Amino acid sequence: MKPRIVLLFIAVVLLGGNVFPQQSTTGPVPPPGIDLDLRRTAPEDQKLIPGVPPYIWHHGCGPTAAGMVIGFWDAKGYPNLVPGDATTQTLAVNAMIADDTNSPYCGGPASDHFQDYSCPIDYYPNMMTDRSQTGGTHTDDCMGDYMLTSRSSRGNYYGWSWFVDVRQSFNMYANTVHPEGNPSASNYYYGTGLWDIYKTEILYHRPVVLLVDTDGDGNTDHFVTGIGYSEETSEYAIYNTWDSQVHWFPWRPMGGGRTWSIYGLTTFRLDVVCTDSDGDGFGDPGHPENYCPDDNCPTIYNPGQDDADGDGVGDACDVCPGYDDNADIDSDGVPDDCDNCQYVANPLQEDADSNGVGDACCCINLTGNVDCDPAELCDIDDLTRLIDYMFISFDPLCCPMEANVSGDPEG
Repeated sequence: MKPRIVLLFIAVVLLGGNVFPQQSTTGPVPPPGIDLDLRRTAPEDQKLIPGVPPYIWHHGCGPTAAGMVIGFWDAKGYPNLVPGDATTQTLAVNAMIADDTNSPYCGGPASDHFQDYSCPIDYYPNMMTDRSQTGGTHTDDCMGDYMLTSRSSRGNYYGWSWFVDVRQSFNMYANTVHPEGNPSASNYYYGTGLWDIYKTEILYHRPVVLLVDTDGDGNTDHFVTGIGYSEETSEYAIYNTWDSQVHWFPWRPMGGGRTWSIYGLTTFRLDVVCTDSDGDGFGDPGHPENYCPDDNCPTIYNPGQDDADGDGVGDACDVCPGYDDNADIDSDGVPDDCDNCQYVANPLQEDADSNGVGDACCCINLTGNVDCDPAELCDIDDLTRLIDYMFISFDPLCCPMEANVSGDPEG
């Protein structure tokens, strides 16, 4: 169930009566009847951030959702954020989300996030007093601590968090373990422009945390990690903290019985070293010091990094779509499959007579090289090719001027 107005009133008082805050209320498993949208296909034009680790609910959806953001940044140049490998949900990852020394019962000698704020475990409407009110708590050291998750003094039952506290959890945790990154986070409420803010964050490979209403009753209840979108269908993609699958839902505000509707989102930033010639947020390849992803088209602004044929070369500079762009014998930057003069560097691909053969290949050195042999040999193969052209196939010559063996001024 969800909190009554008395809890919301308490929160408004705590926050000085300003922006009306909202809260998560879900637990470690989805509430009965929740639409998880387990479709098998995703939108064709999807934009997804690669490398976001799909963590499972650990003492709160808020710290778990924000923990995925920490885990993502840890693998993108900030290894000090989580000890060891954060691409999977290790014990160190769980400690970053909400520290729990696994004491077998509440009230034990341990002092960690779980013991101090989750014990005794309470559920709405029966709130139990924890150490946030009685004292004796440990020094904050995890996302759940900084998010004030589960604290009875904050009006939070077990696993609950407030939207307004997500921002401070990132800033305080990252400042503690890696202050050199100058972390910053911002909260945005649903309104005009939020869709554009969300898309920008995804395009620049910055996962966000959203607070949503999963069951459409008009009250917020769950934090999720935003990792993608579809412009065509106006849908957003998330990890929901309950499983490791990608889920897609319509982008829409709360109200009117709309499930998985959006209250607001939190963006996260860390200073990054990024040599980026075209200024699109993706770094020039060959710079291991970069924290930003490599640009698939480093000389042309392409923040979407579109690559229709999946060959690793962005559409914006893919001169040979659908082919192997790495084969380039003459090293002029033009793939051999599209190069109109494979053995002579001609990056501009000039072709004055538009016959498909680059000007650089014509009359290079030796008139008589009818078959355009790259070794520029004049031999029986050239005679065979000339006879074939004149009397049999009439297929166009690779370079007509090379076949002007008599030196006829008319060519």
